Amino acid sequence: MISEKNIVQHELIGLEVEVLECTDASKKGLQGTVIDETQSTLILSDTKGESKRIPKAECTFRFSLKGDKIYVLGTLLVGRSADRTKKRLKKW
Repeated sequence: MISEKNIVQHELIGLEVEVLECTDASKKGLQGTVIDETQSTLILSDTKGESKRIPKAECTFRFSLKGDKIYVLGTLLVGRSADRTKKRLKKW
C-alpha cells in the first residue's frame, strides 16, 4: 500500500501533485495529475487538460494521497520508474 514512507518506491501515475518549489519559477504552483514520467521528468495533465513536463531534480512536490499531503524532494524521484520502484529507501 502506498504511504508517505514508501511513495518514492511506488508508481506515481494517477496521483495528484503540485509543484511547491522549482528553479524554474514558471513551474512553481503548477498542479495536476501525473499522466507519465521519464527518468528526469514528471508529465502532468493540468485542469485544462494540457500536458506539462516538470523536471524532477529541480523541484519539490506535494502529492495528495487519500486526503493526506506528502512532500517529496524531486531528487528522490530521479531515475526510471521501473528502477526506482525496486530501490530500497535510505533513512533520511
